[in-house]
Amino acid sequence: MTYKSDEIITMPKEHFTIKYDGETLQNHEMDVAVLAPALMAMSELVKYTSKIASDGQYTATLNVIGNIKSGSIEIELSTQAVNLIDQMRDILAGNNATALANLFGITGGISGIIGLVIHLIKKYKGNAPTHAEPVGDDIRLTFNQNVEIINIHVYQLYINYEVRQAIYDTLKPLEQSGIDQFSLIKQDNQSVTVTDTELPYFAPTNITKLLTDNTTTKTLVIESITFKEKNKWTFNDGQNSIKAIILDNDFLTAVDNGEIRFAKGDWLSVQIRTLQAEENGKLKTTYEIIKVLEHIKREQYRLDI
Repeated sequence: MTYKSDEIITMPKEHFTIKYDGETLQNHEMDVAVLAPALMAMSELVKYTSKIASDGQYTATLNVIGNIKSGSIEIELSTQAVNLIDQMRDILAGNNATALANLFGITGGISGIIGLVIHLIKKYKGNAPTHAEPVGDDIRLTFNQNVEIINIHVYQLYINYEVRQAIYDTLKPLEQSGIDQFSLIKQDNQSVTVTDTELPYFAPTNITKLLTDNTTTKTLVIESITFKEKNKWTFNDGQNSIKAIILDNDFLTAVDNGEIRFAKGDWLSVQIRTLQAEENGKLKTTYEIIKVLEHIKREQYRLDI
């Protein structure tokens, strides 16, 4: 979906409150080492949400107004972004949306979208949908036998690793003994609540998509040897240094038994598997040595020359 520039107007600041509740907060005190990272995570969450909801055009800022109320830590926040009127309406109350999408109403703003994502994670225990199908500007998600129709931007937030990490970090105070509830509360008193027992649903899961998987025979120069990190050794392939996990148990056993000894600059002829994957939107390459074919000692190849 695209939006014309004349559809975008500056909006007044949006106010909402986050609240941490529990036995240890009865004196209205909370360790700054616990609270500060949570507020920083909420700031990041606001930025991610505004950026995705506006197709990368805008980033919102978050400010603490502050106030502490009886029996809990309650912090009033304000955020300034843009009022994409049609866009917010589509996100929070699209023509095909279910009652879930109206959780915070059509004027939900950024905090409403965040609340909706939190509600979805809570409802479906953080699981990815078993099926996703575009329906116009919305998307139909299937979670086992349940179906939700939501705006594509909400779906993008739901599956975004950085967003999920920011939500989890905002909720992290629930790991502390005596803090058992988090609430996001809008000005109209609509809220979404997460308890400490629900916190595991929000732990971010790596989203990985395998791109290539190739196994070839190569000769590598040994740069460093380690028996930690799952036998991940460092090699040079003639162009770059790479770290590769050795999966050849016969070779590793021979090394452990002292049957194979190495000198600096020795070579290995190996069957190496190269995997390229998209992990949380980033390209990642890993190497696995399936079989060590030959250990070529430094003296041996010097003699051949």
